Amino acid sequence: MQAIFLTAEESERDQALVAAALRSAEIGEGDRIALIAGSTPEYLALTIGALRAGVVPVMVHPGLTPEEQAVLLENASPSLIFRGAEVEGFVSNAREHGSYGELAEWPRTRPMLYTSGTTGIPKGVWAGLLSDSDAEALAMEERDAWGFNADDIHIVVSPLHHSAPMRFAMGVLLAGGSVVIPPPFKPATLVEAISEYRPT
Repeated sequence: MQAIFLTAEESERDQALVAAALRSAEIGEGDRIALIAGSTPEYLALTIGALRAGVVPVMVHPGLTPEEQAVLLENASPSLIFRGAEVEGFVSNAREHGSYGELAEWPRTRPMLYTSGTTGIPKGVWAGLLSDSDAEALAMEERDAWGFNADDIHIVVSPLHHSAPMRFAMGVLLAGGSVVIPPPFKPATLVEAISEYRPT
């Protein structure tokens, strides 16, 4: 399996298709969708497209047991749940049959993440819906802090259902840069991807 090179333009097209598909499924601003899947371009498109439509992706670790996942899903109460290949299926269907939806310039919310549950049941953490001005200010703050730009090539080395990997990948794509998504982690494959794509 080869690493995938994803440009901002490619992802933006899929994000717009995702936004329209979610609206067609009657998923609106403030609603939640759960993603329980591995790192793929479609996972990024579904997450960022949802965020730019004001829909809240709930990021659930696919390695959790069914019982552990059920606890988080009961707490989050998502309107839709995407497991594994259902993420790719939803985006592929939107590519084949969908139309382009309107996207906010910046994410209108942030993903809902869960704490580790070290001292009890994991707790959901969510920032709420953002006004247009707050959404822009937050995006610009992150861009300035990390220096994201259109020349960046970011390689995803940790699962996208974690906060930092998603924020870095999203920040680079929103700045017009590109993202490299290697197959599931193997040192030799990662070294090969770094050598080929020269991430910044």
